[in-house]
Formats: sequence, C-alpha cells, structure tokens
Amino acid sequence: MHRCPAPGRAPYADEVSVSRAVRTVVVGVLLALSCGAGASAASHALSEDPALSEHLARPDGAALPDDAAGPVVVLGTSGVRWADLDPASTPALWELATGGATGSLVTRSVRTVSCPADGWLALGAGNRAGDALPEAGCRELAEPSDGGAVPRWEVYVAERDAHAYGSRLGLLGEVVREHGLETLAVGPGAAIALAGQDGVVVGEHEPVPSEPAALTAALTGTSADLVVVDLGAVLDGADRAEQLARVEERAAAAAPALAGARTSILVSLADDGARPHLGVLAARGLAGVAEDAVLRTGSTRQDGYVLATDLTPTVLRALDLEGTAPPGALVGSPATGTSPAGDRVARMVDLDRHATSIRALTPTFFTILIVVNLALYAVVWLRPHAPLRLAGTAVGALPVATFLANLLPWWRAGGTGLYLAVASFVAVLAGLALLGPWRRHPLGPLTVVAGVTAVTILADVLTGSRLQLGSPMGVHPLVAGRFYGLNNSAFALLMVSSLAVAAVAGHALAARGRRAAAVGLVAVTGAVVTVVDGMPGLGSDFGGPPALVPAFTVLALRVAGVRVSWRRLLVVLGAGVLVVSAFAVVDWTRPEADRTHLGRFVQTVLDGGLGDVVWRKLGQNLTILTSSWLVLLVGAGIALVVWLVGRPDRSGANRAGRGLLAAASADLPALRLVLPAAATGLAIGFAVNDSGVVIPAIGMSLAVPLLVATLAAWRGARERVSAP
Repeated sequence: MHRCPAPGRAPYADEVSVSRAVRTVVVGVLLALSCGAGASAASHALSEDPALSEHLARPDGAALPDDAAGPVVVLGTSGVRWADLDPASTPALWELATGGATGSLVTRSVRTVSCPADGWLALGAGNRAGDALPEAGCRELAEPSDGGAVPRWEVYVAERDAHAYGSRLGLLGEVVREHGLETLAVGPGAAIALAGQDGVVVGEHEPVPSEPAALTAALTGTSADLVVVDLGAVLDGADRAEQLARVEERAAAAAPALAGARTSILVSLADDGARPHLGVLAARGLAGVAEDAVLRTGSTRQDGYVLATDLTPTVLRALDLEGTAPPGALVGSPATGTSPAGDRVARMVDLDRHATSIRALTPTFFTILIVVNLALYAVVWLRPHAPLRLAGTAVGALPVATFLANLLPWWRAGGTGLYLAVASFVAVLAGLALLGPWRRHPLGPLTVVAGVTAVTILADVLTGSRLQLGSPMGVHPLVAGRFYGLNNSAFALLMVSSLAVAAVAGHALAARGRRAAAVGLVAVTGAVVTVVDGMPGLGSDFGGPPALVPAFTVLALRVAGVRVSWRRLLVVLGAGVLVVSAFAVVDWTRPEADRTHLGRFVQTVLDGGLGDVVWRKLGQNLTILTSSWLVLLVGAGIALVVWLVGRPDRSGANRAGRGLLAAASADLPALRLVLPAAATGLAIGFAVNDSGVVIPAIGMSLAVPLLVATLAAWRGARERVSAP
C-alpha cells in the first residue's frame, strides 16, 4: 500500500463579474441560436495547468463535520444487469442491491456502447468521458504504476479533447483532496475514478488482492473518508457466469466493510462492450432517501433512471461536499428517492427490457414509416383521383399512435408487441376521425387527428413525458439524451398539429365575422404551446420557441388578413430568440442542482464553452442530414406539395385550370392559412436544432398524409355536388 504524492496547485481563473455575466448570457444565447446550436449540458475543457482551488471552497465556509460517521463506499463493476442477480447464485450482490434504494444506471458515455474505462472516467469527471475506441471488445484495465500514475491517461485526455464535452478529468479526486479528505482506491477502475487531473491517484491505492480475505482486511482497516472498489467486469467474449462469479466473490469480501459506512453505493458503471443495457444501481445511507425507495434524479425526472453523470454529484453530496465543484463542471444531479410500488427488482428488469426493445425495434419502425409515406405519395402521383381519404388519415395517425402505444406494456410481448399496439391505436384513431359527425366536412379527419396529436403530446409533457419515454418517435433511455420535456420529434408533431387545429378554428371564427376573436385564439394557442414547449421543467426545449413564435405569428397575421413581409418575419424571428433566451436565463438563476439543460447551457456560455457546443451540434446536424433516410421524406414531401400546387384539377371539381391544391384552398381557406405557417416553423426548426432534418421529416409525416386525405375528401364532395 502506498500514498501517492500530491501535485502542485495553481490558482483557478477569477470569477466573472455579475454585469459581465449577464451580457455574456444574452450575447452567447443569441450567437448559439444564429449558429443553430441547441441546448447542451456540456462544460468547457479543463486546462492542464490551473488546479481546481479557488472554486473548491465550501460555499458557506464550513468544514466537514468532525463527527461524520463512517466512510462513503462505492463498489463499482461493469456489465452487470438486474436480470443477472439471483438470491441463490449471487447472494452478496442480491443483498447489496435489494437492501437499499434501487435504480437503473444509464451507462451511455461518449459512445452508444460503453466500456469499463468510460464508466470509471465518468465517475471521476462528473461528465461524459471515455477511452479510445477499441478494435474488438473492451480493453482490460491495468493497475497504476508504483508512483500511482494511471495507464493510458494521456489517451483519455486526448479523447476528452476530441469529443468536446468539456469533461474535467480528475475532478472528483481534486475536490476531495482540496477538502483534506482521505481516499482509498482498490483496483484499476477505482484508480481511474480517484485520479487527479494529472492522472496520478489521489490518496492511497491498492491493487485488488488475489484472496477475498485480504480485500476484507484492507477495507475494514482503512480510515479513508471515500473508498472506491473495482469489483471487476462482466464483458462480452468471455464466460459470463465465470466473470459474474468473480464479481460476486469480491462483493462478498467487501460487504463486511459496509457495516460502518456512512453511505454505500453498488453500481454497474458500463456495458459489457457488445450492446447497451441499463446497469444495476443501489444505494444505502443517502440523505433523505429511504432504503426501500426507487432512485431518480433531476437529470431524468423518471423513477428508476439515473445517469452515469449523476453519480459524481451523488457521491459529493454524501461527502457533504455538494456545491464545491466549479460552476458548470457537473452536468448531473444527486440521486433522490420515490416511494416504491411492487417488486422493485422486477420493475428494474422491466425498464431494461423496455429500453433494449425500443432500441432494437426503432430502425425497423422508421423504415416502415418512410416506406408507408413514400407509397402514399407514389399513389397520389400515379393515381391523383384515387380515394385516399382512409389511407391518408391512417398514415397521419401513425406518429401519435407510437406515443399512445406506451399506454400498453407492449415490450413484454416481444417484437410484435409494438406493431400490434401501434396498429390498434391507428385503427381506433382513424375510425374516430372518419366515422364521427365531423366526417361530412373535408377538414374533419385532419382536425381530429391533429387535435388528438396535440392534446396527447401536451398532456404527456404536463404529466412527466412518460409516453415519449421508450417510444420510437420519443426519447430512448439508452441514448441518455432526454428523459423529460419535448424531444425534437414530439416538438415537430406538436407544432404542426397545433398549427392545424388553430388554423381550422381561427378560420371558422373569422368566417363568422369574428376576426379579432380568431386572431386571439391563434395567439393564445401559440402562447400555450410555446410555454409548455420552452418552460424549464415542462418541455425544456431550447430550439422550440424560436420556431413556434414565428410560425404562430405568421398564422395570426394571415388570419388577420395582414401580408407577411420579410421585415415582419425578421421581427418575429427576433421575438422567438428573446423568448427562449428568457426561459434559459430564468432557469440559470435557479440552484445548479435544479437547472435543466437550458440553464446549464447559459453556464456553458459563461464558462467559454459555446464554441464546443456549436461545433458539436453542427456536426450532429450534418451527420443526420447526410446519413438519415428521413431525408427522403423531406424531399418527396416537398416535391409532392409542389406538384399538387401546379397540377391542374381536371376532376368534377374543376376550377378553370387552377392547381389542385389552389382549387381546394379556395373552398378550404384553412389550408391556405396553415401551410405557410407550418413551412416557416419546420424550416426554422431545422436550422436551430441539432437533429436537423428530423424535424421537417417528422412534421411532414403528419402534415402531408393529412393534406392528401383532405384533398381526397374535398374532391369527393365536389364531385358529388357536380354530379347530374
């Protein structure tokens, strides 16, 4: 056993003045929007020269209580899932996992599939970090050298710099050292987690003993305040049962040391290297968290889900060091607990089954979505007079059906469960749209499908976004991008559907001579949708308001009979920027642990990390634009609408050579009102969001089929009227 030397310390950067900070917020947010950057929780990169000294003082100046009982112990592993645990075959792991509050760790780091080094680096940095991509499988971790230097640290630093997440490697080790706490790292992974920014282990390090008794003695005999133990990993390509037995053996050896621990955490930090899964997470002794609770955090706001980046804030809170990291360094939030319901282990297994099922099924679903839409467009082009009201309505109902499907536990029925659930809701919604009293009006099905879509998404956001979680068009837990609020696909659907409903209702009022009421209805609808979309804690969507405000303003101007000029359009674009800036700054004023990614983005701007965010978002946008088949939906949808505008209507509803869409718009002015507004919103949404082409593609997957259904219904009604 040895104690690693502490490197020299240098002063950290001076605090930014308040006035300068406010100016930076405004300028930074405006610049980010103009460059098309979405919200991000990334922080700026750590300089290799300055130490983390000035920002590491406790905010109230208080010292760590002298009577704090016992150490904080973290037992880490990789590749262990809830389905692996069994009271008979893994009794020690079972007792550790079920004897405290339980949760599932979302192990996503810099890549879809994480390796042990990625998880340990994330624990040490409080942010996403990782090793270089291995050629095959995951690399085995090596113990530090005699001087405590962690192997491959220079590679980790290079990878940190390449991925632009702004991770501060060694943050956890530096914080505990600055506050005079003693630490013990056992094993190579623990050494990574407790290394300082120079890659040298902070405090004591000991290799994993070959004998379980030696591990027990090392842990029970330590006086460290923070103990981190590497229990080993379960990796793809080797005997899983044998590896799990080794982890179980070490867990059994470590268990006696937990009796006097202040807080203990068992966590599977990474995947097995082959496929992503949710990892085991359990904790005892967290302040305010009952031992039979289900864990959650402010980052996910979903029961049972905890991000890998939430572990560091959780450990710091357990050490009574919350708020001591530099502002913006931590992107997660400490774990809290909720009351349990039913069998917690079965619930965690179910969460993993749902997460892995939706990941496997989503590519096929989007293939079906693209093929179905393109087939509909082809029929319209080849047989423009075909009776497509039913087909257009059914295809338009498909997006919202993917959210409603989560009302049923479809993932328990295997791969067909999702498709059966979606098909059932499509049938119900299409039947509702085509068989109700509104069926007699050409705009009836469009209004019903759009209304159900808007109400479903709004209600879901207001109740915690549970329908979006694990939906093909929603948020995917294993991606770890968003767990609450509005993701980009849901935003596109909400914008298009709410614009359609507002246009139909607004025109109905205007046609009765109540134009002021019509404009007011559009304005109120736009305000409600914008607040729900952009408000921190609700939609928390940074890129939504800059598109919603112009789109609804264009619709309101057209309902009012006012021409939309370029000057007016630029004014409303500026209004959208101001709205989202206000949401972000308000969120930034809240305590750091309570902020959403809107407020964390403002802190990123203040910390000088705007460039990293812009380039990462632009890179993501370009990657999707050049690699996603959804581009076909955008191109084909635009081409079809242009063709419908220019194609003369030669049916019984002939309008003296007018284009089909123009002729229909003469009878159905709501179409003339909504199409420019929706086009404006989708174009701006494409420009200011990191998902880029996804927004117009998903928006058009709702708008174009409903337009086809409406034209078919209008043509049929006109032909019946003109028939002798």
